[in-house]
Amino acid sequence: QKLNVGSVFIFLRDQGGVGNWGRVQQLIPPGATENSLFGISLALDGDTLVVGSREDGGGTGSAYIYERNLGGPENWGLRKKISANGSMPGDQFGNNVAISGDLILIGSPNHNTGNGAAYVFSRYQGGQNEWGQVAQLLPDDLANPIGFGTAVSLDIDTGAVGAPGTAAGGAFFIFEENLGGVGSWGQRSRVDSPQQDADSGFGGSLGLTGDFLLVGAQAGDGLDIDTGRAYQFDRHFGGLNAWGLVTPLQAPDGFTDDQFGYAVTLSNARMAIGAYQDDDACPINPLCNSGSVYIYDWSAMTPTPTASTTATGPSPTPSPSATPTSSPSPTAWVPNTWIYLPITWMDG
Repeated sequence: QKLNVGSVFIFLRDQGGVGNWGRVQQLIPPGATENSLFGISLALDGDTLVVGSREDGGGTGSAYIYERNLGGPENWGLRKKISANGSMPGDQFGNNVAISGDLILIGSPNHNTGNGAAYVFSRYQGGQNEWGQVAQLLPDDLANPIGFGTAVSLDIDTGAVGAPGTAAGGAFFIFEENLGGVGSWGQRSRVDSPQQDADSGFGGSLGLTGDFLLVGAQAGDGLDIDTGRAYQFDRHFGGLNAWGLVTPLQAPDGFTDDQFGYAVTLSNARMAIGAYQDDDACPINPLCNSGSVYIYDWSAMTPTPTASTTATGPSPTPSPSATPTSSPSPTAWVPNTWIYLPITWMDG
Protein backbone atom coordinates (compact mmCIF):
# COMPACT_ATOMS: atom_id res chain seq x y z
CA GLN A 1 0.00 0.00 0.00
CA LYS A 2 1.33 3.41 -1.00
CA LEU A 3 1.72 5.95 1.78
CA ASN A 4 0.53 9.57 1.79
CA VAL A 5 -0.98 9.43 -1.67
CA GLY A 6 -4.04 11.29 -0.45
CA SER A 7 -7.71 11.30 -1.42
CA VAL A 8 -10.69 13.65 -1.64
CA PHE A 9 -14.17 13.08 -0.23
CA ILE A 10 -17.27 14.53 -1.88
CA PHE A 11 -20.23 15.47 0.34
CA LEU A 12 -23.71 16.44 -0.82
CA ARG A 13 -26.32 18.44 1.03
CA ASP A 14 -29.45 16.43 1.97
CA GLN A 15 -27.64 13.16 1.26
CA GLY A 16 -29.06 10.78 3.87
CA GLY A 17 -31.68 13.23 5.12
CA VAL A 18 -32.78 16.85 4.90
CA GLY A 19 -30.01 19.14 6.10
CA ASN A 20 -27.50 16.29 6.32
CA TRP A 21 -24.20 16.49 4.50
CA GLY A 22 -23.60 12.90 3.41
CA ARG A 23 -20.57 11.43 1.70
CA VAL A 24 -21.21 10.38 -1.89
CA GLN A 25 -17.76 9.58 -3.27
CA GLN A 26 -14.07 9.23 -2.51
CA LEU A 27 -11.62 10.32 -5.20
CA ILE A 28 -8.29 8.50 -5.44
CA PRO A 29 -5.84 9.55 -8.16
CA PRO A 30 -4.94 6.85 -10.69
CA GLY A 31 -1.26 5.96 -10.84
CA ALA A 32 -0.24 8.35 -8.07
CA THR A 33 3.10 7.93 -6.34
CA GLU A 34 3.81 7.73 -2.63
CA ASN A 35 3.84 11.03 -0.77
CA SER A 36 2.23 12.87 -3.70
CA LEU A 37 -0.12 14.67 -1.26
CA PHE A 38 -3.16 14.53 -3.52
CA GLY A 39 -5.74 16.81 -1.90
CA ILE A 40 -3.28 19.31 -0.41
CA SER A 41 -5.35 21.99 -2.15
CA LEU A 42 -8.89 22.12 -3.58
CA ALA A 43 -11.06 24.47 -5.60
CA LEU A 44 -14.66 23.95 -6.68
CA ASP A 45 -16.79 25.92 -9.12
CA GLY A 46 -20.15 24.48 -10.11
CA ASP A 47 -19.58 20.97 -11.42
CA THR A 48 -15.81 21.24 -11.82
CA LEU A 49 -13.32 20.34 -9.09
CA VAL A 50 -9.56 20.96 -9.13
CA VAL A 51 -7.30 18.97 -6.80
CA GLY A 52 -3.67 19.82 -6.17
CA SER A 53 -0.96 17.20 -5.69
CA ARG A 54 2.17 19.23 -5.09
CA GLU A 55 4.58 16.37 -4.34
CA ASP A 56 3.59 14.23 -7.31
CA GLY A 57 6.56 13.20 -9.46
CA GLY A 58 9.23 13.93 -6.89
CA GLY A 59 7.82 17.30 -5.97
CA THR A 60 7.26 18.45 -9.54
CA GLY A 61 3.57 18.57 -8.72
CA SER A 62 0.35 18.15 -10.67
CA ALA A 63 -3.34 18.92 -10.54
CA TYR A 64 -6.39 16.81 -11.35
CA ILE A 65 -9.61 18.11 -12.87
CA TYR A 66 -12.83 16.28 -12.03
CA GLU A 67 -16.32 16.87 -13.40
CA ARG A 68 -19.66 15.97 -11.93
CA ASN A 69 -21.76 13.50 -13.95
CA LEU A 70 -18.73 12.45 -15.98
CA GLY A 71 -18.98 8.67 -16.25
CA GLY A 72 -22.51 8.47 -14.87
CA PRO A 73 -25.13 10.45 -12.92
CA GLU A 74 -23.65 12.11 -9.82
CA ASN A 75 -20.27 10.54 -10.53
CA TRP A 76 -17.21 12.76 -10.23
CA GLY A 77 -15.04 11.55 -13.09
CA LEU A 78 -11.47 12.51 -13.89
CA ARG A 79 -11.36 14.82 -16.88
CA LYS A 80 -7.62 15.48 -17.01
CA LYS A 81 -4.38 15.57 -15.08
CA ILE A 82 -2.34 18.70 -15.76
CA SER A 83 1.14 19.98 -15.01
CA ALA A 84 3.11 23.09 -15.87
CA ASN A 85 5.15 23.35 -19.03
CA GLY A 86 8.82 22.94 -18.18
CA SER A 87 8.22 22.13 -14.53
CA MET A 88 11.02 20.52 -12.54
CA PRO A 89 11.22 18.28 -9.45
CA GLY A 90 10.76 20.40 -6.35
CA ASP A 91 8.61 23.10 -8.01
CA GLN A 92 5.53 22.06 -5.96
CA PHE A 93 3.05 22.86 -8.70
CA GLY A 94 -0.41 22.40 -7.18
CA ASN A 95 0.47 23.79 -3.76
CA ASN A 96 -2.59 25.99 -4.16
CA VAL A 97 -5.31 25.97 -6.81
CA ALA A 98 -8.21 28.21 -7.86
CA ILE A 99 -10.96 27.99 -10.46
CA SER A 100 -13.43 30.46 -11.92
CA GLY A 101 -15.62 29.38 -14.81
CA ASP A 102 -13.38 28.13 -17.62
CA LEU A 103 -10.09 29.26 -16.05
CA ILE A 104 -7.80 27.64 -13.48
CA LEU A 105 -4.93 29.31 -11.60
CA ILE A 106 -2.29 27.13 -9.94
CA GLY A 107 0.62 28.11 -7.72
CA SER A 108 4.13 26.66 -7.89
CA PRO A 109 5.92 28.42 -5.00
CA ASN A 110 9.23 26.57 -5.21
CA HIS A 111 9.76 27.13 -8.93
CA ASN A 112 13.21 28.49 -9.71
CA THR A 113 14.54 27.55 -6.25
CA GLY A 114 11.80 29.29 -4.33
CA ASN A 115 11.20 32.41 -6.37
CA GLY A 116 7.91 30.89 -7.47
CA ALA A 117 5.47 30.99 -10.37
CA ALA A 118 1.78 30.61 -11.09
CA TYR A 119 0.06 29.18 -14.16
CA VAL A 120 -3.22 29.88 -15.92
CA PHE A 121 -5.11 27.11 -17.72
CA SER A 122 -8.16 27.42 -19.97
CA ARG A 123 -10.84 24.79 -20.52
CA TYR A 124 -10.73 25.32 -24.29
CA GLN A 125 -7.01 25.88 -24.83
CA GLY A 126 -6.05 23.16 -27.33
CA GLY A 127 -9.61 21.95 -27.83
CA GLN A 128 -12.84 21.14 -25.99
CA ASN A 129 -12.14 20.34 -22.32
CA GLU A 130 -8.40 20.16 -22.98
CA TRP A 131 -7.48 22.52 -20.13
CA GLY A 132 -4.31 23.77 -21.77
CA GLN A 133 -1.82 26.20 -20.27
CA VAL A 134 -2.22 29.78 -21.50
CA ALA A 135 0.17 31.75 -19.28
CA GLN A 136 2.98 31.56 -16.76
CA LEU A 137 2.85 34.33 -14.17
CA LEU A 138 6.08 35.54 -12.58
CA PRO A 139 6.74 38.14 -9.87
CA ASP A 140 8.46 41.44 -10.54
CA ASP A 141 11.10 40.43 -7.99
CA LEU A 142 13.02 37.63 -9.71
CA ALA A 143 16.16 37.81 -7.59
CA ASN A 144 14.90 36.39 -4.30
CA PRO A 145 13.08 33.27 -3.02
CA ILE A 146 9.75 34.87 -2.10
CA GLY A 147 7.40 31.88 -2.41
CA PHE A 148 5.33 33.47 -5.17
CA GLY A 149 2.39 31.10 -5.72
CA THR A 150 2.05 29.95 -2.12
CA ALA A 151 -1.55 31.14 -2.38
CA VAL A 152 -3.72 31.90 -5.39
CA SER A 153 -7.27 33.11 -5.94
CA LEU A 154 -9.22 33.75 -9.12
CA ASP A 155 -12.42 35.55 -10.05
CA ILE A 156 -13.41 35.80 -13.72
CA ASP A 157 -10.53 37.72 -15.36
CA THR A 158 -8.59 38.72 -12.24
CA GLY A 159 -6.04 36.57 -10.45
CA ALA A 160 -4.34 37.16 -7.10
CA VAL A 161 -1.03 35.49 -6.21
CA GLY A 162 0.52 35.56 -2.75
CA ALA A 163 4.23 35.73 -1.97
CA PRO A 164 4.73 35.56 1.82
CA GLY A 165 8.52 35.47 1.61
CA THR A 166 9.32 38.99 0.46
CA ALA A 167 11.67 41.15 2.50
CA ALA A 168 8.77 43.47 3.29
CA GLY A 169 6.93 40.71 5.13
CA GLY A 170 4.99 39.34 2.19
CA ALA A 171 3.02 40.70 -0.74
CA PHE A 172 0.22 39.92 -3.13
CA PHE A 173 0.21 40.48 -6.87
CA ILE A 174 -2.81 41.18 -9.06
CA PHE A 175 -2.91 39.95 -12.66
CA GLU A 176 -5.60 40.63 -15.25
CA GLU A 177 -6.50 38.82 -18.43
CA ASN A 178 -5.90 40.82 -21.63
CA LEU A 179 -3.76 43.38 -19.80
CA GLY A 180 -0.87 44.04 -22.17
CA GLY A 181 -2.51 42.30 -25.11
CA VAL A 182 -5.33 39.98 -26.05
CA GLY A 183 -4.93 36.66 -24.29
CA SER A 184 -2.04 37.81 -22.12
CA TRP A 185 -2.06 38.06 -18.33
CA GLY A 186 -0.40 41.27 -17.18
CA GLN A 187 0.55 42.37 -13.69
CA ARG A 188 -1.74 45.17 -12.51
CA SER A 189 -0.55 45.72 -8.96
CA ARG A 190 1.79 44.64 -6.21
CA VAL A 191 0.83 45.37 -2.60
CA ASP A 192 3.27 44.76 0.25
CA SER A 193 2.41 43.84 3.83
CA PRO A 194 0.96 46.75 5.81
CA GLN A 195 2.87 45.58 8.90
CA GLN A 196 6.29 45.34 7.23
CA ASP A 197 7.00 42.36 9.49
CA ALA A 198 9.41 39.98 7.78
CA ASP A 199 7.83 36.93 9.41
CA SER A 200 4.13 37.81 9.21
CA GLY A 201 3.34 35.45 6.33
CA PHE A 202 1.27 38.12 4.57
CA GLY A 203 -0.02 36.62 1.32
CA GLY A 204 0.02 33.07 2.61
CA SER A 205 -3.74 32.82 2.05
CA LEU A 206 -6.06 34.71 -0.30
CA GLY A 207 -9.76 35.04 -1.06
CA LEU A 208 -10.93 37.08 -4.05
CA THR A 209 -14.45 37.91 -5.13
CA GLY A 210 -15.35 40.80 -7.41
CA ASP A 211 -13.51 43.92 -6.27
CA PHE A 212 -12.68 42.57 -2.82
CA LEU A 213 -9.64 40.63 -1.69
CA LEU A 214 -9.06 39.04 1.71
CA VAL A 215 -5.40 38.41 2.61
CA GLY A 216 -4.14 36.33 5.52
CA ALA A 217 -0.99 36.95 7.56
CA GLN A 218 -1.09 34.07 10.01
CA ALA A 219 2.07 35.06 11.90
CA GLY A 220 1.35 38.77 12.06
CA ASP A 221 1.45 40.36 15.50
CA GLY A 222 -1.98 41.35 16.77
CA LEU A 223 -3.16 41.28 20.36
CA ASP A 224 -0.11 39.14 21.07
CA ILE A 225 2.95 37.76 19.27
CA ASP A 226 2.10 35.77 16.12
CA THR A 227 -1.61 35.98 16.86
CA GLY A 228 -2.24 36.47 13.17
CA ARG A 229 -4.07 39.03 11.10
CA ALA A 230 -6.15 39.38 7.98
CA TYR A 231 -6.69 42.35 5.70
CA GLN A 232 -9.50 43.37 3.37
CA PHE A 233 -8.55 45.24 0.20
CA ASP A 234 -10.73 46.98 -2.38
CA ARG A 235 -9.82 47.24 -6.07
CA HIS A 236 -10.59 50.96 -6.30
CA PHE A 237 -10.04 52.12 -2.71
CA GLY A 238 -7.52 54.97 -2.91
CA GLY A 239 -7.75 55.25 -6.68
CA LEU A 240 -8.50 53.33 -9.86
CA ASN A 241 -7.06 49.80 -9.55
CA ALA A 242 -5.17 50.90 -6.42
CA TRP A 243 -6.13 47.81 -4.39
CA GLY A 244 -6.09 49.86 -1.21
CA LEU A 245 -6.37 48.54 2.34
CA VAL A 246 -9.87 49.02 3.72
CA THR A 247 -9.97 47.02 6.95
CA PRO A 248 -7.33 45.21 9.03
CA LEU A 249 -8.79 42.35 11.05
CA GLN A 250 -7.68 40.35 14.06
CA ALA A 251 -9.37 37.89 16.36
CA PRO A 252 -10.95 39.78 19.29
CA ASP A 253 -9.80 37.03 21.64
CA GLY A 254 -6.50 36.31 19.91
CA PHE A 255 -3.56 34.75 21.72
CA THR A 256 0.06 33.92 20.91
CA ASP A 257 0.48 31.57 17.91
CA ASP A 258 -3.26 31.25 17.15
CA GLN A 259 -2.35 31.59 13.43
CA PHE A 260 -5.45 33.66 12.66
CA GLY A 261 -5.43 34.11 8.88
CA TYR A 262 -3.83 30.77 8.01
CA ALA A 263 -6.86 30.08 5.79
CA VAL A 264 -9.36 32.60 4.44
CA THR A 265 -12.36 32.48 2.13
CA LEU A 266 -14.70 35.15 0.84
CA SER A 267 -18.11 34.75 -0.82
CA ASN A 268 -20.79 37.35 -1.44
CA ALA A 269 -21.45 39.09 1.87
CA ARG A 270 -19.53 36.77 4.19
CA MET A 271 -16.02 35.68 4.89
CA ALA A 272 -14.40 33.08 7.10
CA ILE A 273 -10.93 33.20 8.65
CA GLY A 274 -9.24 30.17 10.14
CA ALA A 275 -7.07 30.13 13.27
CA TYR A 276 -5.98 26.51 13.41
CA GLN A 277 -3.94 26.83 16.62
CA ASP A 278 -6.57 28.67 18.65
CA ASP A 279 -7.27 26.96 22.00
CA ASP A 280 -10.87 28.04 22.74
CA ALA A 281 -12.25 24.48 22.72
CA CYS A 282 -10.07 23.41 25.63
CA PRO A 283 -9.37 26.36 27.97
CA ILE A 284 -7.90 24.10 30.65
CA ASN A 285 -5.16 23.13 28.20
CA PRO A 286 -3.90 26.36 26.63
CA LEU A 287 -1.71 24.49 24.12
CA CYS A 288 -4.27 22.08 22.67
CA ASN A 289 -4.44 23.85 19.25
CA SER A 290 -8.05 22.80 18.70
CA GLY A 291 -8.59 25.60 16.20
CA SER A 292 -11.38 28.06 15.43
CA VAL A 293 -13.07 29.72 12.48
CA TYR A 294 -14.25 33.32 12.63
CA ILE A 295 -17.22 34.35 10.49
CA TYR A 296 -17.72 37.95 9.40
CA ASP A 297 -20.75 39.63 7.83
CA TRP A 298 -20.69 42.52 5.37
CA SER A 299 -22.41 45.56 6.91
CA ALA A 300 -22.33 49.33 7.04
CA MET A 301 -23.41 49.30 10.68
CA THR A 302 -21.30 49.88 13.78
CA PRO A 303 -19.17 46.84 14.71
CA THR A 304 -20.86 44.44 17.11
CA PRO A 305 -19.52 41.86 19.60
CA THR A 306 -18.18 38.67 18.13
CA ALA A 307 -17.32 35.12 19.12
CA SER A 308 -15.17 32.54 17.45
CA THR A 309 -16.56 29.27 16.15
CA THR A 310 -14.81 26.22 17.62
CA ALA A 311 -15.33 22.50 17.64
CA THR A 312 -17.60 22.87 20.65
CA GLY A 313 -19.40 26.09 19.73
CA PRO A 314 -18.88 29.82 20.13
CA SER A 315 -16.58 31.20 22.79
CA PRO A 316 -18.56 31.95 25.96
CA THR A 317 -17.40 35.58 26.32
CA PRO A 318 -17.67 37.76 23.20
CA SER A 319 -15.29 40.69 22.87
CA PRO A 320 -15.61 43.90 20.86
CA SER A 321 -14.26 43.72 17.33
CA ALA A 322 -11.59 45.96 15.93
CA THR A 323 -12.87 49.24 14.52
CA PRO A 324 -12.65 49.27 10.70
CA THR A 325 -10.67 52.03 8.98
CA SER A 326 -12.42 54.79 7.06
CA SER A 327 -13.82 53.62 3.73
CA PRO A 328 -16.70 54.21 1.32
CA SER A 329 -20.07 52.90 2.53
CA PRO A 330 -20.68 50.05 2.85
CA THR A 331 -17.18 48.71 3.52
CA ALA A 332 -17.08 47.49 7.12
CA TRP A 333 -16.71 43.80 7.87
CA VAL A 334 -18.68 43.25 11.06
CA PRO A 335 -18.14 40.03 13.01
CA ASN A 336 -21.16 38.14 14.26
CA THR A 337 -21.74 35.20 16.60
CA TRP A 338 -22.31 31.92 14.76
CA ILE A 339 -23.36 28.49 16.01
CA TYR A 340 -21.18 25.57 15.00
CA LEU A 341 -22.97 23.14 12.65
CA PRO A 342 -21.08 19.84 12.51
CA ILE A 343 -20.87 17.77 9.36
CA THR A 344 -22.16 14.20 9.69
CA TRP A 345 -19.36 11.85 8.62
CA MET A 346 -19.96 8.41 7.16
CA ASP A 347 -17.48 5.61 7.68
CA GLY A 348 -16.49 3.34 4.87
